[in-house]
Amino acid sequence: MKELMTALIEAKVDPEKAEKALTSIENAISSRIEVAKMESYTEKIVPVEMESSGIRSEIRLLAEQMKLGFEKMDQKMDFIRENLEIQIRSVEKHMAFQQKLLWGILGVVIATLFKKYLGLE
Repeated sequence: MKELMTALIEAKVDPEKAEKALTSIENAISSRIEVAKMESYTEKIVPVEMESSGIRSEIRLLAEQMKLGFEKMDQKMDFIRENLEIQIRSVEKHMAFQQKLLWGILGVVIATLFKKYLGLE
């Protein structure tokens, strides 16, 4: 810009007018640069930001769905665990009853065999 100012002064242009002209040129260039930056931003960066925002929304939605799925799975596992515990207690009671019954039958069989052995029958 200094060279342009010097050239204008050597061409016998009023220094004040030359300064205004150079300032005007600088402002025009700066304005065009800003416009180009904004256009570039809106053409390239805004779509990427929108896409990443959409991806973030999808991730949040999927995370919420996973959370709900895990909660349902936990509920099902709790139900199955409770059901199995009830079944195990029932089987344990049934086995205890059968064990008592078996001991009763063994007692009767041993008593019968003992009576036969002693000749009481």
